[in-house]
This record gives sequence, structure tokens and C-alpha cells, in this order.
Amino acid sequence: MFSLKCLFGLHQPVRSSVVREALYYSSRCKGCGKPIRRLRKGRWALKSGKDR
Repeated sequence: MFSLKCLFGLHQPVRSSVVREALYYSSRCKGCGKPIRRLRKGRWALKSGKDR
């Protein structure tokens, strides 16, 4: 399933699966299921290849 919010870059994390990594928090997006990372409080974006 793909969310319209994801199309505009407004990804939302699955709160129960948020993980603290070395420099940021990461999770999967509720809408599209892709890996995302937190940019700042309340703002999430898709993880790039260099984040992994």
C-alpha cells in the first residue's frame, strides 16, 4: 500500500519499530514500508544508500 503523503515526502514511522542508530533514528514508513530516518523531531525522510 502506498500513501499519498509519502508521494509528497511526508513519511510517518512505525513507532514500535523505531531504532536508535549511531547518528539518527530509523524505522519503516507506515504508508509505503520503505526505510526512513529522522531528520529532526517530527520530520522523516527516505534513507539514502550511504545511510545504511
